[in-house]
Amino acid sequence: MKRIRRLVCSCVLTACLTLTAAFGAEAVTTDAAQAPEFDGYLVRIDPDASVSLLSASEPDFPEMTEVYAPAGAYQVEDADALKALRDCGALIDAAPNYIVTLDDAPVVSDDAQAVLLDASETQWYEAALGLDWVRGQGFRGQGVRVGVVDSGIFKDHEEFQGVKILEGENYCVPKNDPDRHDVSDKYGHGTFVSGLIAAAANGVGIVGIAPDVEIVPLKCFEGQNGSVLNIASAIYDAVDTWHCQVLNLSLGLVSDHPALRAAIEYADEAGVVMVAAVGNAHSSGDPLNYPAAYPGVIGVGAVGSSLSVTNYSCRNESVEICAPGGLRNDLSWGASDQRLLGPSFTNPTEYARSFGTSYASPMVTAAAALALSARPDLTKAEVRALLLDTVRDAGETGYDTAYGYGILHAGRLLAAATGNLAYQTEVIRAQRGQTLTLFAAAYGADGAFLAARDVSSDADEISDETFHVADAASWKLFQFDRAALTPAGASVTLYGPVADTGEDSGPGADTGEDSGPGADTGENSEPEPVTNNDKDG
Repeated sequence: MKRIRRLVCSCVLTACLTLTAAFGAEAVTTDAAQAPEFDGYLVRIDPDASVSLLSASEPDFPEMTEVYAPAGAYQVEDADALKALRDCGALIDAAPNYIVTLDDAPVVSDDAQAVLLDASETQWYEAALGLDWVRGQGFRGQGVRVGVVDSGIFKDHEEFQGVKILEGENYCVPKNDPDRHDVSDKYGHGTFVSGLIAAAANGVGIVGIAPDVEIVPLKCFEGQNGSVLNIASAIYDAVDTWHCQVLNLSLGLVSDHPALRAAIEYADEAGVVMVAAVGNAHSSGDPLNYPAAYPGVIGVGAVGSSLSVTNYSCRNESVEICAPGGLRNDLSWGASDQRLLGPSFTNPTEYARSFGTSYASPMVTAAAALALSARPDLTKAEVRALLLDTVRDAGETGYDTAYGYGILHAGRLLAAATGNLAYQTEVIRAQRGQTLTLFAAAYGADGAFLAARDVSSDADEISDETFHVADAASWKLFQFDRAALTPAGASVTLYGPVADTGEDSGPGADTGEDSGPGADTGENSEPEPVTNNDKDG
């Protein structure tokens, strides 16, 4: 269960919510003493109250713009309209339609073009996520539809040639506007996010984590500016119109908003996997951000190349998992530039660099899509459990507010989801020294995945009595004693780095029969050390 402190918002007629930017490189919070800018009010009325009947019975009844009629969600222009709804007994709740601002778009620079030649610079996070094995197994996100609630997309960029991009929708204009399906990006944030998810494996630039997914651009920001109305409308349509299975939300408010909450709850009940950035405001007291803090949404923090939580990533109860988000280039640190690289929105062959929890979020989104592609039968709850159970533990043992349950590992996620017993995790070298990562996955008697967890902290307790060990010296594949497990007939397999793949002996040992195409042979089980001088907190 998500560990969050819910902020309850009553029917807001005069009270103001504090607003924060969506999380690009920097998040900016408005001065609490100033009233945030808003455009009308978002209301929820009794679904049994017919707007047409109310309008007919009250000649001066205010005009209402539909947000999502089945949920009773509408927009009205002013306080007089709120009073009319309240007086007739139809109003359930209301709040201002706040203007939401994206800050610090990805930056196009000569440096970004230069580092394209060096894969270790452009996608330093690939080894940490185990993507070589994932791609070797053919996991590319086929058949999964991902909604990107953001600033749109620059479809003409070379990274999107051949990528399945649906028409999408522009919520910055009215429903009947001729530009309703113009999802062109005027800011770059949505293009960058979409590239991290699905940039084509076409031999140029970068490669997205799930390049074969279908991207649905849900444009809620014209340039920097959008609104809660736009975001809520996009979430409803992501479910009903576009049938998205996964939704990326690299944006947020620092207070609970009833219209946003209702839209998130609707998508949650529909079984959509929702992933959101937790925000970049660590230096401002780690405020909770919504939708990341809502139950049903997977909140994502950011780590740097050392796999240490960054100095901007919020640390609070909304953090469930961390993923690479990049770091700023600051020569005073004597650091290499560990910002992420992605497509720009200005030129089809240009690239930009940026950092933030906005860009950690799409990595988790893409990983969720990979799991659903490999196992279409997985429920939302099972995808969440797989993501959180297969993390690489970091920070305090178990859950903590800096890393959540740990750091995303796509390889372990897909190995657990598909029951691939051949996959082995790599040795991770962090700043604190060399550590060995062990990952245990449990399977039922029918072979179905049950659960998984990082057991690195238990390594000192591993013995022949605990596991059937064929060759402890080479850290081959071990297996728990089935007799000690519940439910009866279940098995737990421990994955760790391997020295070779010779035949094992002994009860419960891996015979190699499951080592199909793409199985790890152990030849690359010792990656180059990951180093970092970024002082990323």
